[in-house]
Amino acid sequence: MSVPPLNIAFVGLGDRALRHILPAVVKLPDRFKICIGFDTEGGDRKRFKLLCPHAECTDNLQKIIEWDDTEASRVDCAFVAVPHDKHFETVGPLLAGGIHVLKEKPASLSVVELRQLQEVAATYNVRLSTALQGRYSDRYHTLKEWLPLIGTIQCVEATRENYKPQLDQGWRSRGILGGGVHVDLGWHLLDLVLDLLPGPQTPVVRFSECLLTRPYQQYDAEDTYFASLLLPSSTPPTPDIPCYLKASRLSHHKTDKICIIGTDGTLVGEDCVVDLFASFESGRKRFTKTCAPPSVSINQMLLNFAQEVREERPSSEYQRRLDLDLRVTHTSEKIRSSWEPKFKPQTAIQPELNTHLPINPLLSGVSRRKYHGGAVN
Repeated sequence: MSVPPLNIAFVGLGDRALRHILPAVVKLPDRFKICIGFDTEGGDRKRFKLLCPHAECTDNLQKIIEWDDTEASRVDCAFVAVPHDKHFETVGPLLAGGIHVLKEKPASLSVVELRQLQEVAATYNVRLSTALQGRYSDRYHTLKEWLPLIGTIQCVEATRENYKPQLDQGWRSRGILGGGVHVDLGWHLLDLVLDLLPGPQTPVVRFSECLLTRPYQQYDAEDTYFASLLLPSSTPPTPDIPCYLKASRLSHHKTDKICIIGTDGTLVGEDCVVDLFASFESGRKRFTKTCAPPSVSINQMLLNFAQEVREERPSSEYQRRLDLDLRVTHTSEKIRSSWEPKFKPQTAIQPELNTHLPINPLLSGVSRRKYHGGAVN
């Protein structure tokens, strides 16, 4: 017996959703059916309607939660890509409305918010996944497979850079919107490093610094950052592992590179190529693999999400990624702790939060499909 496709909503209709995720979803008609889109910007809604003329579109988030038609009674899942400062108030009502959520990274801007969202997801038996296609990439799996061949890890260095001539445009330029390179390019770095090298504790942040290189362009979110971490060893006798991170929007060329140095060799992943330089009894050898492009990773991410939401209970891999999200978010907060505060997380003590997301859904009287949260403004 065939399983009908999942009804998916697009919440936030910017470039990430319409240029990258939507085309991939369209290629999976047996897994997803695009039913409705949401955005507060009229221009983005028009773009969505041109691409998906048979889907509805709205500027009211509540319509996503209450949507139904003659063929399908509800929205099953949503891809969320709104400005970072709107993630919490947008994702919370969707989860409380019984909708599975695949949200654009970062997982959250604070551990407080992330724990609350994970609690709501668990209460309503829906999934909350972070859209980081690097987790599903051929490059990641190759790095993971070859990592044991370089012996005991001694050092890690990771860099992610691109070039943007105008740094004062879009949400990335505004701290109040959760902008900055750290929660953009830098999040990919942290997620990859902490996924490849899981440890029993949150890494120690030895040093971090952020730069605003072009103040005359009038932006207030960092364009470059550096961090030096100590990754806790998973085996007590082994010393902690030094890790050096750099992310920038001012490089002369696009860079995505990680280098892991071990006692028996070096493992390098740069863009879609992975190189292993390792010592064996027969001598030192080099192995190279050209990995699949990012478009394949997006496809695999969507397939994984579709499979996960159909499971009656969360899988062990889903739980592992929830824990990874917490670890990355906690480390990110520690990196930013010495910088000028830009973003204040929403917490239970703020009364206005109750209009968006119940802190304890079990006691709030919110039913599966009757959560009355306002639209994102």
